[in-house]
Amino acid sequence: MRDAELIETLESVYNIAKARSDEGGPFGFGEADLESYHLVIEAYDRAFGLSQMGTLKRKVAVKTLPQLFNEADGILEVIDKYVAGMRNTNPDFVNYYNDSRVIKISG
Repeated sequence: MRDAELIETLESVYNIAKARSDEGGPFGFGEADLESYHLVIEAYDRAFGLSQMGTLKRKVAVKTLPQLFNEADGILEVIDKYVAGMRNTNPDFVNYYNDSRVIKISG
């Protein structure tokens, strides 16, 4: 049973028990027991919702990463062209810039 189905089933059980709470019955569930049960359902529902939101946010972030990398690459290409034009006027800066653009794998 999926989480959403479980929450729906638990709510149904709560509603039935709440409707029949004045009948008493052999199980002895009082108003406090039912409210405690309902608080647990609500806490589970909130946790499930947060979990779903976290999953959704992660999926969206993963899908947008390639686009963000492409945008960053485009910006860096423009900067690279500007810096290359400074080779004659400021060679130390150009060398420092090119050294800093090297990707280092530290694994």
